Amino acid sequence: MTKEIMDLKEVASYLSFSHKKLYNLIKDGKIPYTRIGGQYRFVKSIIDKFLLSNSNGYPKPAVLEERMVFAEKAPDRRKYDQASIDKLLALISAKNGKLLKAGKPAKAGKKDSKRGSIVIYLILILAFLLALIPVIARMVSVSAKDTKHQLLTTAMADNIAKAGLTDTVSWFRKQMIVKGTGYYPNPDDAFYPRQAAGDTEDEAAGLVKNYLLNDKEQIWARYEIRRQPASPEPYDAHAVHDITDQRTNFPAGDGLVWYLESQGFIYKKADPTKNYNEEPNRILSKSRMSGEIRQLSLTLPVNAAVSCMQGNQVHVNNNATIDGGTDGYGVARVAGGGAVKTGTGKVLGTPSGEFSGITTPSVNYVFGVAESELKGLADYLVNSVSTLPAHYPTMSFVFVEGDIEFDSAHALIGGGILYVNGNLTLDSTSNSLFSGLVYVTGTTTIEGPALIQGAIVSLGGMTISGMGDVAEIDFDSSILTTVRQQLAYYREDKTSLNLMPLF
Repeated sequence: MTKEIMDLKEVASYLSFSHKKLYNLIKDGKIPYTRIGGQYRFVKSIIDKFLLSNSNGYPKPAVLEERMVFAEKAPDRRKYDQASIDKLLALISAKNGKLLKAGKPAKAGKKDSKRGSIVIYLILILAFLLALIPVIARMVSVSAKDTKHQLLTTAMADNIAKAGLTDTVSWFRKQMIVKGTGYYPNPDDAFYPRQAAGDTEDEAAGLVKNYLLNDKEQIWARYEIRRQPASPEPYDAHAVHDITDQRTNFPAGDGLVWYLESQGFIYKKADPTKNYNEEPNRILSKSRMSGEIRQLSLTLPVNAAVSCMQGNQVHVNNNATIDGGTDGYGVARVAGGGAVKTGTGKVLGTPSGEFSGITTPSVNYVFGVAESELKGLADYLVNSVSTLPAHYPTMSFVFVEGDIEFDSAHALIGGGILYVNGNLTLDSTSNSLFSGLVYVTGTTTIEGPALIQGAIVSLGGMTISGMGDVAEIDFDSSILTTVRQQLAYYREDKTSLNLMPLF
């Protein structure tokens, strides 16, 4: 008789599902469950209702829009009464500075004349100073506003230059491999955005886009990422160019590493028939930013769920399975070190569960770059599980400097590339579900329930145990292909970003 409260094994048997299928349903939120003491539990009556209704739906996240608002200049409301000043000047210009009686001019002596002249000059100076005060105040106010306005537009130009770099990286990723050798006489010519494809507004210049920021004031933003000019024009060091030969052992033209430079402009468009930098149009601010992008190889020595140095450092215990599937080995090791210690666990694969004699799966071999370079290419660089986002990021490259342990408070539920420069532990309460490539320079400890799909490279060995629930590592070439397409093709090297002087 089926119990009302079931565990993973029981509900898998009840539904006639494999453990792998059940884990994927849990991961995708397509089956109701609860967790008691860190373990999955299922209520039979709720499972029965779920089978009858056979429906689940989740709202899509709202799309966030970023808008750039141009700060309009406030009008100056201070006014100056010129008519009043004119009357005052006319009044004090009378002879000897004295008021005249009607029809009888006053007689003036020498002392009175001198004293009157001094009074006139003092009054004139005072009037001038009084007239000058609002002018000075206005100049100070305008200067402060202009400074604030200039800082704002400069920051906007920086953002536009950065946006140009981001869009250029997206263009490279869309091409997947941008290689000049064998296709162009000049390797740099492989960078060729096309107007017909909607890549650019000026393919002769490179990757160029213009955006309206303020319709009322006709304030526009523009970025330019220049391509090398056609021969016989001289070489442009500020245009995009292949630097594979400067960063790797491969020649220029292989398209592995590229130098990018973006110029950002904020300008006022007074005449749409003229170029952005032609009168009466006026550039308000500009910026220049550079960076480098490079490919990651993501190459395993052989298709295998687990790659390691020595087989006898891999322990597969109760309720644990390492499965290479139909196109890979379960465990592949460098020659020597003995066979995997299976205990009551399983090591499966095609053509066999184990393989000996692989090339050392070093960082350079697997990723195509040194570890120091790999850090600059990561989306997240952390030194503990607490510095990761609250929810582990989906399809991202996470680089961990040091040992890390995932538990119920910090679960490993996500995908992409996880690089651990130390030891990795998946606690039995973490209920880990990960799709992608895991690379560990130290040892890996996995306690079920856990399911890793893709591949794991663990240089210091591994211990995997079911701990009452199943723990499984499955080789999946399709998942690795997806990770390679989304994360390995042309990553931005954050250490190379540089805000450059204008020219």
